[in-house]
Amino acid sequence: MNISIIKRNVKNLILKLTAKKKEKYLEFIRSCYDYSKATPTILCSTCIGGMIYHNLGLQFMSPTINLWCDAEDLSKIAENPDKYLSGPIEFEENDEFDYPVGRIYDVPIYFTHYKTREEAAQKWQERSKRFNADNLYIITDDNGLTDEGRQRLIDSKHKRLIIFTDKETKDEYGFKVEKGYSNPYSVRDIWGFAPFEREFNYAAWLSDKDNYRMARNKW
Repeated sequence: MNISIIKRNVKNLILKLTAKKKEKYLEFIRSCYDYSKATPTILCSTCIGGMIYHNLGLQFMSPTINLWCDAEDLSKIAENPDKYLSGPIEFEENDEFDYPVGRIYDVPIYFTHYKTREEAAQKWQERSKRFNADNLYIITDDNGLTDEGRQRLIDSKHKRLIIFTDKETKDEYGFKVEKGYSNPYSVRDIWGFAPFEREFNYAAWLSDKDNYRMARNKW
């Protein structure tokens, strides 16, 4: 048999298996979520919020979608969301990134998945209007997070807060990522799953359940 045909067949088989695995995962994770609850506002420092909303089939109720900012800067937004979500976005010239980089007062925002400044600003403003401080869940990590920033997050008005870490912690907010801490959001395994999807049952967490560490081989 022609080598190219063999490669194509193997590739198609892998794609089918991956799609089946993802379908099984989505079926499981959605079964863990309480859809009777009001859709949460997820404030996060990475693309994880968009991934979670998408996987659960929920409307984006937060502006921190398809972008990233430092965890320290997220703590400033969490401390004073009214200020930052209504503030003007000043875009900067930046040769380091091929996507728009904006600033709201002293907080840089990196609009990773947007092509133009206009689109980035429009989506930020549109989703900021849906922000619900009374139904706020915060997700970040402790990479570069100072003690002061951590305390700002803890003191902010939220229903739940989770801080990914690679350290052992007894802190109620800490969640140790066993594998892939350096980038728990976008580095994928052979099946296309990010580390947080393997370890963090965000559907249970958003449903205010106590046990939200993903059980091994659950799906």
